[in-house]
Amino acid sequence: MNIEKRLKYMVGKTWLYNTKNYLINDYTIIEDMILLSTNFGFVKFSVDEAQKKFTEFIPIDDLPEVKPGNNGNGTATSIEIYRKKELNTLVDRLMENIEKVKVDKDFVWQANAINKSITAITNLLKLELEIKRYSSI
Repeated sequence: MNIEKRLKYMVGKTWLYNTKNYLINDYTIIEDMILLSTNFGFVKFSVDEAQKKFTEFIPIDDLPEVKPGNNGNGTATSIEIYRKKELNTLVDRLMENIEKVKVDKDFVWQANAINKSITAITNLLKLELEIKRYSSI
């Protein structure tokens, strides 16, 4: 994906970058620099390092969606993560983190933030199983 197309794609979306959720409002390319306007101010990097920087921006929309579940009578009673695809996504995300940390030690902080989110989702799933176990007794 070329740089201009990728930047247009990023505008209006929220991205995890350096442990913070950045909303990309707009961008500009000035000579050999890219300037992203975000909810935290500006992020500046060179055109030469653009492809590497793009890999550091993780789309929040790609994380699993958590929605209320349905117990069969139309009432929300549990947390449901659309399992097969999203659990695979979680595993893929963890494996990507391992590979990125091997290559770039500066990625450790962002990987830790992602792993904490995945741990929270896992804990919610455990809680759901406990609730189902005790409600069936």
